Amino acid sequence: MVIAVAACSVGDIALKRGVNALPAEMLSSFGVLGRVVILALEQPWIVAGILLMLVHFAAFIRALQLGPLSAAVPLRSGTYIFTTFLARFYLHERVTPIRWLAILVVLMGVSLVGHTTGEER
Repeated sequence: MVIAVAACSVGDIALKRGVNALPAEMLSSFGVLGRVVILALEQPWIVAGILLMLVHFAAFIRALQLGPLSAAVPLRSGTYIFTTFLARFYLHERVTPIRWLAILVVLMGVSLVGHTTGEER
């Protein structure tokens, strides 16, 4: 599950960097969707993000084979924690105190699920 979380979080960051490189006017019109897709696929960060999301899905499918869905889905919430840290310290985004508090609540929930995983097999 660690691979799934890491791939998803880093993939989110790559997609954000790639989208930021696209012209804003391209993203505001859905009428030119084909052109947006072609332009997006020319952005290396977007391609990297897509590939990392594929890694995430493959790792998540493996996690589903190994354990219960009721554990895998909450553990995947670890992406909220890791992505927020990456957004703050790599992309230099502002994260409000209330958002940090919410991340702490998610962390506590992920920890609880992680400690109980395997008991219900």
